[in-house]
Amino acid sequence: MGIPISYDSTLYTLHFADDQMVLAHNKDLKYMTRKLIEEYKRWGLKVKTNKTKYMCVGGKLEDLELENSITFKRCEGYTYLGVKLPSEDWSEKEVEERIRKGRKSNCSSKFDPLV
Repeated sequence: MGIPISYDSTLYTLHFADDQMVLAHNKDLKYMTRKLIEEYKRWGLKVKTNKTKYMCVGGKLEDLELENSITFKRCEGYTYLGVKLPSEDWSEKEVEERIRKGRKSNCSSKFDPLV
């Protein structure tokens, strides 16, 4: 999965319907995002920049500014396909959230959770 950006490099992404996540090292993020927007444009698609957010795990607290006055707001956490991805302590927070959802599901069940 990904978009070739040279003969030996691929833009790594996760796709589901119209949701997409780009995974990059800090130094590559601007370049990869710009290439993604260019590739979408080639296919007649448009990135909704007003709805697009970016999250940096353990990084700077600033927005991502690209060329042509495009700015993506930084967010502290993101939910992708029902999985919460916080910018810090992601594994512990995700486990706690899944436990909470499981307990909520068991408590609201019509069946005895011990059976």
